[in-house]
Amino acid sequence: NVMNKYLMIFVGALFVSFSAMGQDYKPMLEEGKSWDVYYSAYDGEIGIVPYRAANRTYIVGDTIIDGMKWYKFASRSMISHAEVFYPPFSLSQEYVNEGSFMREDVGAQKVFGLFKDFETNEFQELLLYDFNVNVGDTVDLLTHDYINSKEVLVAYPYQCTAIVGLLLGDGEVVKSFEYESLTDPGVTEWFGPVVIIEGIGATGFWNPTNIGYDSFGCVKVGETILMSGEYGCNSIISSIPDYLTEKNILYPNPSNGIVQFPASIQFDKLDIYNTIGQV
Repeated sequence: NVMNKYLMIFVGALFVSFSAMGQDYKPMLEEGKSWDVYYSAYDGEIGIVPYRAANRTYIVGDTIIDGMKWYKFASRSMISHAEVFYPPFSLSQEYVNEGSFMREDVGAQKVFGLFKDFETNEFQELLLYDFNVNVGDTVDLLTHDYINSKEVLVAYPYQCTAIVGLLLGDGEVVKSFEYESLTDPGVTEWFGPVVIIEGIGATGFWNPTNIGYDSFGCVKVGETILMSGEYGCNSIISSIPDYLTEKNILYPNPSNGIVQFPASIQFDKLDIYNTIGQV
């Protein structure tokens, strides 16, 4: 009858929705992918002050370490042209991370990090993301901690409490995992669950449980936008070339209106912004 017909359509739609979430695994590590993360700060008088800093992290090729392929990463800080941290932003010089690498086992749906101890010159491989867990599973998630006055990565147990489908900008539906701390429930109560997204990762990136009010700004592969946050993906207006150094961009800085720059710098157009973002 008509009711059974519509019921079958409804159930079929649910099946398509949930089966789409469990289809092909979407890799997190891809050439040309970049992650913009906005970081908050804590003020003892007024509490959490969102978005005091941000940076863009991206893949810059790969390398072979102990016979295994690892992706290399670089970062650029976002420089605000306003008195408060607000777009438009410029990107600073590129900083290549020489001590941290990632690799992905697509079959196992896991992402691993390789971290270098510069004191001993030794590497340590750790599991960063496991995208093949179920609700109720317990996993060890990394965070930065201090032991004997030294910053280290420490794993703490978290329980997966929810898995939901998330539609990305390229039209793919991926899994979004929510985790709660098993050792410190107050962390979850205060900051909310740790959210780790298939194909994206977490705002903590290298240490997934670096939670709080940090937020993804823009995640994209090439020109394809996967996620777009509060400031969107058009907040970057310029980028400092890699060959420039901080001392030879413009001087004096601050200026009374007249600035100089080396004649060796070649460009077709130069836009100068004041502290409130005006040209």
